[in-house]
Amino acid sequence: MDTNYYAYTPRSQPPSMPRLAMWLPVVLLLAGASARAGDGDKPSCHAFYGPFTSVVVVPPECTSPVGLCTNGLLSGEFPATYDFTALTQTTDPSDPNVVTLTGRSVVTTSRGVIYTDDVSVINFVTGDFVTKALVHKTKLRQAKTGGFIAAGNLNTATGQASGNYSAVLCSSEDD
Repeated sequence: MDTNYYAYTPRSQPPSMPRLAMWLPVVLLLAGASARAGDGDKPSCHAFYGPFTSVVVVPPECTSPVGLCTNGLLSGEFPATYDFTALTQTTDPSDPNVVTLTGRSVVTTSRGVIYTDDVSVINFVTGDFVTKALVHKTKLRQAKTGGFIAAGNLNTATGQASGNYSAVLCSSEDD
């Protein structure tokens, strides 16, 4: 099936991954800065890495105001499922194929639930994307701070994506 879910028209020479790769260091820096605990706490932080897969969910199952949700699976060092709901969508004025999405994810682990605020940049011609997800709330035995970074590729014809993630999650010693 050759359906392009987003009806974006490719340019004669599509942008390449280096444009998205340019943003990866900025995203990593922001995620690292946000993974700190409060000034009086002595944080205990752990890093995780692994592959992920996801599939696009469209309305009516998806209730996103911009019509984009995903269901995914984190494998590797932090096994979990996640559900992402896009809340806003902004097209890059210099390249209509590049879109910035903001949204929220619910990451479900065997120990509880983590809620994140997400920002993704995706090129709908190449399918390449990068996502930063910062923890804003948890339902775990110990509260966590930190975030996830994911980079991958979305097949716009099938709605399936895959890539790799890294995460740093911290808790204070007196939790």
